[in-house]
Amino acid sequence: MNPKLFEFSLVNAKPSDWDDFEKLSSSFLVDEFGSLRTMAAPSGDGGRDSELFCVISKPVVAAQYSVAKGWNTKINQTIQRLEEGIDSVRILIYMTSQVIGANGDLLKSETLDKGISLDIRDRNWFIERLNTSNTRESAAEAFIDTVGRPILAGEGLIENNPSQLSSSEAKTALLFLNLQLYDDINQKSLTKSSFEAIVRSVLRRTNSENRMSRAQIYDAVSGVLPKTTRPEIERFTDKALRQLTKDKIRHWVKKDEFCLSHEEYSRTLTGLAEIQLTEGKIDEFIGHLLSGDDLGIAFGEEEISVLIVMARRILECFLMRLGEDFASSVAQSRVNRIETTMLSDIIINDINGHRHKNQDANVEHYPNVITFIIKEILNSGTHEIKQYLRTLSDSYTLFSFMKETPDIKRVTQRIFSHGTIWLDTTVLLPYIAETLLDDTNKGNITKLLKTAHDAGIKFMVTTGVLEEIDSHMNRSTLCASYNHMEWVGNIPFLYYRYTCSGRTPSDFAGWISGFKGKERPLDDLLEYLHEELSVERCDLANKLEEIDKDLRFATSRLWEEKHKARRARAGHEVDEAVTQQLINHDIENYLGVIALRKNEKVSEFGYKHWLLTFDSNAWQIRDALCKEFKQTPPSPLMSLDFLSRNLSIGPSREMLSKEGHNNVHLVYSFEMDGVESRHDIVGMANKVREENKDLPDRVLKRKVRDACDSERRRRSCSVPEAKHVEMAKDEL
Repeated sequence: MNPKLFEFSLVNAKPSDWDDFEKLSSSFLVDEFGSLRTMAAPSGDGGRDSELFCVISKPVVAAQYSVAKGWNTKINQTIQRLEEGIDSVRILIYMTSQVIGANGDLLKSETLDKGISLDIRDRNWFIERLNTSNTRESAAEAFIDTVGRPILAGEGLIENNPSQLSSSEAKTALLFLNLQLYDDINQKSLTKSSFEAIVRSVLRRTNSENRMSRAQIYDAVSGVLPKTTRPEIERFTDKALRQLTKDKIRHWVKKDEFCLSHEEYSRTLTGLAEIQLTEGKIDEFIGHLLSGDDLGIAFGEEEISVLIVMARRILECFLMRLGEDFASSVAQSRVNRIETTMLSDIIINDINGHRHKNQDANVEHYPNVITFIIKEILNSGTHEIKQYLRTLSDSYTLFSFMKETPDIKRVTQRIFSHGTIWLDTTVLLPYIAETLLDDTNKGNITKLLKTAHDAGIKFMVTTGVLEEIDSHMNRSTLCASYNHMEWVGNIPFLYYRYTCSGRTPSDFAGWISGFKGKERPLDDLLEYLHEELSVERCDLANKLEEIDKDLRFATSRLWEEKHKARRARAGHEVDEAVTQQLINHDIENYLGVIALRKNEKVSEFGYKHWLLTFDSNAWQIRDALCKEFKQTPPSPLMSLDFLSRNLSIGPSREMLSKEGHNNVHLVYSFEMDGVESRHDIVGMANKVREENKDLPDRVLKRKVRDACDSERRRRSCSVPEAKHVEMAKDEL
């Protein structure tokens, strides 16, 4: 038996399911205690649902079964009733559908002081012992039949879903796309997978007694994809039916009718249960963030419930918009990036659209709080949550494609399947910073770049970028030797990340030595990047002469304007020679990649040479050039979000193993901490380190790291002037 269905049933057990839960609990105990006796009676149970029969004395062991969420109160009430009525009981077994775990330790200690040993058997106890006996399996199956399956098979599961699609049919189709992607990963073409998911969603309520004709299936699929022509609906639906008939649906040939097989129906319910459980974990993740003390805002329980629903609704809308934008980009053969205003606009529109429900005192903080929550979910959620959100995002993307054209494979073939990407400083510095994580496998950028490498994508870097990294490391090392209050200018990005990881400033130079030495630093950096990502060096300055003179001069002028504005913001003297060097590097990367494309006759999406950058300046210059020139060469810029989606649903997906595909997570790459807060956070880290200097290094590191994380969260949510700024090279 699949434990997910059982877990889903336990999670969704309501007070009205008390009788079914009591039967389940008794069956799970009877293998262990053959003398178990049920004590329910019209006059009451005396504070226990069951007890162990004892021949020579009053009962010593009693059992209480409950689905109540307030388990602490329920246990105390049970103890009190036992003390008043059956004072012989010395062991109380408390069976519950809730998760308690270590949270029950204090209560166990308190009841033990009263002379009663408390044995808590929570949801996990049931799940862990599901397949230990036939009796337990049968009891669990009966519980699933009465509690879990009716929910999974009902329309409420669809209607209550936070999906932003309007019709029930579309929501169902999206749900089945999600299921299909979970199963197939990269085993089938996207067109086949998508249409099979749509057909399965149409047949969701069928069985051998309630079948659908081929014509009815055509009509239902047309209702989901109204823009698709009838001949295309019939052609792709017929292909899906032929494939599904092999193992997932049954076909009555004479009447040309279809239904889901019983096995497929059961497998679908299990898949839906897994999705619902993951969504529940997302809600718990959000609730945990909101109930923390370090946000600087006190939310009540009712307000937390409102914010959980709001955050889920906005997250779904955000993922849908991302999918729609990507599908539109592919259709227009133009690479776009995530705009910084997209999420903010969604949040403000949602708050305005639900104003009658938002009467809480903290509404003014909601935009910052929701932005923080979504950032944390995408960046710091568990692997299970990240994988689910990736699949959900892909489902929205595929559905967006299908609304425009049924042949997704033909459209996505426009996207390059293998090529060469030049890495910018704004990508490589955060990549290096992720080595500070206790588990480097948690780094989103690291995972994505290594997955791209596994998919056959080559990485290049120019000498100029290596020089910028070397210079940044040197500046960071110098900063580490200063008191932060004496340092002039921004705290360098690498040193800031190093400090936030809890490490000691005096060891910073040693950490940097793991990437480069003093004699041949550029060669050392290249060697490190080559070992990690097979990065090769290739300079592009000699390619600039191939670029149209007007375009070259305009690009140079725009970069000079950006760096001039940076100098004005700096508030201190900036070396003109260094600034000109940075300008030259930016021009070399931008125009050099364009020059390499001279002999490629493809759409923008199909080019083999790209520049991967987070630098908002580069994207602004791209837009400015488009306004100045009628026939500007296609932009060389690629965002991390575009690379992620290409690996997930583009041609490159076929190059990945299932494990590799699971490592492709959504990347929240368009915001970073404002540089104006770094001085304060570094100062706070130094203060915490000084106050706890006598503690072991491991504990000291944890205290500093946690204090930095807490302060960053507080600033993200509750500081009125908190800003989420775009990544720009000068902000590093």
